Amino acid sequence: MMRRRLLYWITALGLGTLILASTGYAQTLSQQVLNLLARTNTWTADQTFDNLTITGVCTGCGGAGGGTVTSVAMTVAPAAIFDIGGTPIVGAGTLALSLDTQANNLAFMGPNGGGPSVPA
Repeated sequence: MMRRRLLYWITALGLGTLILASTGYAQTLSQQVLNLLARTNTWTADQTFDNLTITGVCTGCGGAGGGTVTSVAMTVAPAAIFDIGGTPIVGAGTLALSLDTQANNLAFMGPNGGGPSVPA
């Protein structure tokens, strides 16, 4: 049987807040729990024990970006071949692209740019 091991980077921010970077969820810990984890009687920053390092600094925080998208639309070319559904999306939704109903005797052929030639 193969044993799987998941690795999580854990960073403590200030006193009593522990962030699990892999999940994005925060859990507040009491002073006593932090002391128990650190195997000491007092809490100080920059402690390392087992495979857990508490630095008091957010190492996984991204400072750039933010905000929301308010509208998304899709266009395709040539428009006569494709049918677009769900555009524009405002709030939530799904964009859909399908082959439109084509006229009789229409054929899609390739190669692109190739012309007929006589075999040698």
